[in-house]
Amino acid sequence: MKFSWKEVVLKHLSENVKVYEYCDKFDNLPIDAAIVELDGQFGPKINKSFTELFFVISGNLIIVENNNKHALIAQDVYIMQPGIKHTLHGNKCTLFISCAPQFNPMNVDFVS
Repeated sequence: MKFSWKEVVLKHLSENVKVYEYCDKFDNLPIDAAIVELDGQFGPKINKSFTELFFVISGNLIIVENNNKHALIAQDVYIMQPGIKHTLHGNKCTLFISCAPQFNPMNVDFVS
């Protein structure tokens, strides 16, 4: 399946998070793809049923997972398993994110 940049759906999740979703028009895909611009904090959250892959394109990203900090720079990859509380802290960060199975907002818990 081809997904064109011309057909991405832009979503502003907050003032510091923009998501360019490639697969928004489809349901129940085994995997998806998005480009995310993050300059600030997103989360904490728990993915209930999907694994999430983060690939840093540019900028810096810190992932706080169960009080452990993981610093990522361009070309680093991090895989987050379901059920783990995590927060993203981006500094002018552009990411490629893929979820398997496809992201569904009903399968995310935002927690404190």
